[in-house]
Amino acid sequence: MDEKYLYHVYGLTVTSNLLLPELPIIDKKVTADVEVVIESGHDNLGLVPANDTEFEVLDGILVFTIQNVARYEVKDGCSICIFPFLEATFDQIRLFLLGTAFGALLLQRGVLPIHGSAIEINGEALISVGPSGIGKSTLAAAWVKQGLRLLTDDVAAVTQTDSVLPMVHPAYPQQKLWKDSLAMLEMEQMGLRKVIDDYEKYRVPVTDRFIDKPMPLRAVIKIEVGESDEVHFFPLNGAEKLEVLIEQTYRFFLVEDLGLTASHFLQCHSIAKQIEVYRLIRPKEGCPPELMIEIIKNNIFQDKVVPT
Repeated sequence: MDEKYLYHVYGLTVTSNLLLPELPIIDKKVTADVEVVIESGHDNLGLVPANDTEFEVLDGILVFTIQNVARYEVKDGCSICIFPFLEATFDQIRLFLLGTAFGALLLQRGVLPIHGSAIEINGEALISVGPSGIGKSTLAAAWVKQGLRLLTDDVAAVTQTDSVLPMVHPAYPQQKLWKDSLAMLEMEQMGLRKVIDDYEKYRVPVTDRFIDKPMPLRAVIKIEVGESDEVHFFPLNGAEKLEVLIEQTYRFFLVEDLGLTASHFLQCHSIAKQIEVYRLIRPKEGCPPELMIEIIKNNIFQDKVVPT
């Protein structure tokens, strides 16, 4: 793969010899912040444990191997090298590249990767976080359906300067939605490609509802499941805000291995002081995203949300 492509993601310019159709292409020649290189396929890399993914840091390089997919080497926040297995598909390779590999790279660069979906509301970013399957992407898709714009579906890259609020950098114009989420939102499934063949999760393009510039971070909403039949929404303060940012850091288990425990804590502490953090508790049986949107509008924006 001699041809190289130039992309923009998470506020970074990326050069890659692997075609990444999810990412916005850059037409002009600019200096790249990150280089992605995929090597030729391998029969057996010799590093894959029997039943799990292996992570280790070797001479400052994060190395991890996904069974039957690839070994990824993430170095200095500047490069990702991929050694694929022969049986791996490009969909599988890109899934872990744009997820775990870039999450680790952001940590190495001192960028806080928050595991959540982010949308732009009235010129500010709102991030929804919570455990997998809680409905973050579904909620973001419902916002988009109401005329707002997506910043990111899965990982929100947050940077900080002394003079302004923390900024959320755009990822790429695509969401990943389960089949039942598509049905709930009355979105057409026909023509959509699966994320990977084994799952009923689909790639949903949002090119016309994507914002390609960073936005100041207004608030983070943690979605949880409760015992009540009602939705509860309330602000968090102090240590509770800090706890949310720490626990919702994407691939948090890598922080200690990368030697970032102290700097990551200070970063989360500083950001927590500058933003609002809320807890939204929904019923076990689920909650229509439209209802959650109304509650968020009324409590944070006093119902003054302007579609863009």
